[in-house]
Amino acid sequence: MQVTPKVVRLDLQYNAEQTHQYLRETLYLGPYPQEDIEHFAKRLLTLVALYEAHPIMASSPGHKGPDFYLYDQHQHYQLWCELSLPNEKQLVSACRRSEQVLLICDDSEFKKAESLIRGQTNADIISLSADVIQQFQQMIRPNMHLAVWREHNCLTITDGAQALDLTTGHFYH
Repeated sequence: MQVTPKVVRLDLQYNAEQTHQYLRETLYLGPYPQEDIEHFAKRLLTLVALYEAHPIMASSPGHKGPDFYLYDQHQHYQLWCELSLPNEKQLVSACRRSEQVLLICDDSEFKKAESLIRGQTNADIISLSADVIQQFQQMIRPNMHLAVWREHNCLTITDGAQALDLTTGHFYH
């Protein structure tokens, strides 16, 4: 299913109890050409969940690079984040080129991802349940407004009508 909204307004409001931070930023994001709604939802959830630790992540719409990445001042990847499972050759290349590689998968892909990263010391898996992805997809609307609050290891995302809780402790390494 293709994503229908052209723009998503993402108001991030963090009240991070553990780090004593309050972050607030408005981002305007849109789906990539040919991006389906599940991938777009995973992309938004990942951006929101990693925002406090990596607020300046960049994204790449093409298939040649990671979905999200963070460079250092020498254009070396510090973080390489994939929302779809790569093949073994692509994973090995990403692990060589980056300090940390994160594979974001749903529960049905977890065992395959676990097998894929075996032996890679700088790769990790973040699993999102199919229910969370489905609930978040239902929240996506044209020009939607999201408010995000972090308390302990829980991220609460709301669009004003619905709320979604996401356990996020494993997003930080």
